[in-house]
Amino acid sequence: AERTACDPCSDMGASFYSAAGAPCVSCNVGKQPAANLASCADCPPGHFSLGDACTACDAGSEPSNDKGYCVSCKLAGDNAYSSDGVDCLTCGAGTQPNEERTACVGCAALSAEANSDSGMIDFIQTEIESTCGDLYSSCASDSDCSAEFDAALLADEMPTAGHADLMSLLECVDDSGIEVYSYRVGYYSLAGAACVPCGSGKEPHSATQGSCVDCLNGEYSGGDMCRSCAPGTQPSSDKGRCDPCSLNGDSSHSTDGVACSSCQAGSNPNADRTACVSCADAGAGFYSAAGAPCQMCGIGKQPAGDLASCVDCGSGEYSDGSSCERCPAGTQPSNDKGRCESCTTQGDSSHSVDGVSCTSCGAGSNPNAERTACDPCSDMGASFYSAAGAPCVSCNVGKQPAANLAS
Repeated sequence: AERTACDPCSDMGASFYSAAGAPCVSCNVGKQPAANLASCADCPPGHFSLGDACTACDAGSEPSNDKGYCVSCKLAGDNAYSSDGVDCLTCGAGTQPNEERTACVGCAALSAEANSDSGMIDFIQTEIESTCGDLYSSCASDSDCSAEFDAALLADEMPTAGHADLMSLLECVDDSGIEVYSYRVGYYSLAGAACVPCGSGKEPHSATQGSCVDCLNGEYSGGDMCRSCAPGTQPSSDKGRCDPCSLNGDSSHSTDGVACSSCQAGSNPNADRTACVSCADAGAGFYSAAGAPCQMCGIGKQPAGDLASCVDCGSGEYSDGSSCERCPAGTQPSNDKGRCESCTTQGDSSHSVDGVSCTSCGAGSNPNAERTACDPCSDMGASFYSAAGAPCVSCNVGKQPAANLAS
């Protein structure tokens, strides 16, 4: 102040400098005084300053345009990060920044984390327990089985070998149609975008997680990975699950899990809906039209040779629906051809020589005991006669049978 000496600019503050013969002034933001305090120097990359001393920005941020402060990479975009505080960069396809914006993490890791979430696992366990109660309890009470079961819920595919109780439990899960994997998610990301889940019927690209790939025919996915549907099922319309062929009709089946289709006429799906079996396996008398279940023919009918329809029994035949049989002589088929009726029910003079139909004996004759033929009234005695359709009777006193025995 007295102008008796020169004081260093640093006495005025950390940001001050002066050129030769000039007063001390403060450096601008983004700069700091040079070591000799004779000029200002720009802050190096990744540093900021209010004009005093340049300080490094933390990872997850970058200097502002004027290098006067540090800016979070969150302001640079949804997929921006900085590992060194120098520049916020964009994560590549299949990745997104971590919470601190200091690095990129793969979408696959996010998928694994979501699919191992305790809440989701508990939900699936509860569904299995409510459906397969005793088998679930048996496995849960054994530490080895329980450990294998927990691992199975986190695996990409159900095991095909393991603890006996676990195998029984998983068989119940399969038979019950419980969807273990349809709840899973699979994340992907385009370059510069955050990881988002693939929808039903898709899976992240296995190498890059940078896109979603459609499941192939016969496959389903909740979004994490495509799996094959089992025989007896087919993918749902959105390929998000496997639907049993029973939903497609009584005659629907699938041998490979690709698509359910109707069995041909004369056949019916097996219990698992994995193949078609002949209606003959259901028993005599069963048939089916195309796309319909096997069913029994009605009385008076029998299956056609190809088991695709029912045909009426012929003349003189009867059936309970299984096969047509001949009525014996002395009988005829009932009106519905469901049984044979004795000719005795048709009148005193009725008979049948071939089982086709009962007819009356002619005048002068009478049915034999079996109703299989007509015998002349003379076989009963010299006084017997019969009118047409009437039984043989004796003439009254003072009369004799006519020559034709008809009166």
